[in-house]
Amino acid sequence: MRIRGLIAAFAALPFLLCGCWDNVDISRQNYAMSLWLGADENGIDCLVQCCDPVASADGDGTANTIDVAGCGGNISAALAEATRNSSKTITYEHLQLIVIDKSLYKEYASECMAYFLRSADVQKTVDVVISGDDPAAMFEIKPAGEAFYEYVTGLLASDIPSESRLIGGSSLLVACRAEKDGHAFFLNKIRYDEDAETILTDGVGVFSNGGFVGEISADEWEYFRLFEKRDTEFNVNCDVAGYGSNMGFRCISSRCRLFAEQTDCGFALRAVTEASFTLSEQPQGDARTALDRGFYPAAEDALRREVKRRCEALAFIAQKRLRADFIGFGKAAEDSCPDWWEENREKWDEVFASSPISFDITCSVISGGDAK
Repeated sequence: MRIRGLIAAFAALPFLLCGCWDNVDISRQNYAMSLWLGADENGIDCLVQCCDPVASADGDGTANTIDVAGCGGNISAALAEATRNSSKTITYEHLQLIVIDKSLYKEYASECMAYFLRSADVQKTVDVVISGDDPAAMFEIKPAGEAFYEYVTGLLASDIPSESRLIGGSSLLVACRAEKDGHAFFLNKIRYDEDAETILTDGVGVFSNGGFVGEISADEWEYFRLFEKRDTEFNVNCDVAGYGSNMGFRCISSRCRLFAEQTDCGFALRAVTEASFTLSEQPQGDARTALDRGFYPAAEDALRREVKRRCEALAFIAQKRLRADFIGFGKAAEDSCPDWWEENREKWDEVFASSPISFDITCSVISGGDAK
């Protein structure tokens, strides 16, 4: 396939990107902040959104953003043409965001990220997203006056994880470590809403064993919060028998520990989740309130069932639909059976897909007084 040859020139990147800007007059440079990469039958297309450190749109000291296009037979050639099309040298040491188009990411997203990681000039905390939208239209929007890259990186930080919690390091590092460690990884998806002129989180694309295995919607990805190892806050709605339907709760603390015990048939997997909630709205109807002694046991039982439903739904997606352990049980298997993992890591997704998962879930509702 010709596109595979388009990615082949990875090694040339360190020579294409400029060195430390401390030694160069900043007036002669444009700093790349966002980079879009796509592919067609002619090669690789790129669009680089640069910040001109000395130009100002309104004379108020705010730097302009400048979009520069390029194309070529591979990534190196495309970036080189972008530099030729720019009025100044483009440098990449301040790159904040890499957008990979759907024409490229399904087969080559990890190669694209590995390509940039090989350059010392690109910082390792860059966010990487996938999108099928028009890059020129996306780059133009500036919600609340923010540049595109500022808006998207802020959105990722506040809405869904912008980096894998399963493997240490940034999104950029995840792709490269996947080859070494054998764990699945994901990239955030974004979608441009042309009518509202805004960017929305659209879910994630999941990769495993170096290849794309499928996508998860933003709604489905919300369930992943219940598998995270660190505290995170989010809303949960559920029916509480006798007190109301679709009642709102705020999860203020949720932690999950994953275990993998080797058996004669493979592994028995277990997820232990502890979550604490506060009540977001009062019960409705039948003159029942949160002051009733029966409310909190009923609410905790309802939340336990809802949390288990969400965990089982995400586990089903991982085991049956995608057959890829993006949840992170593989790390538990590696920790408990390092020798087995060393010999069988490439088979883990297959083992994971057929391994039973049990859930040990504890939910508590914190009251504002002694209502319990």
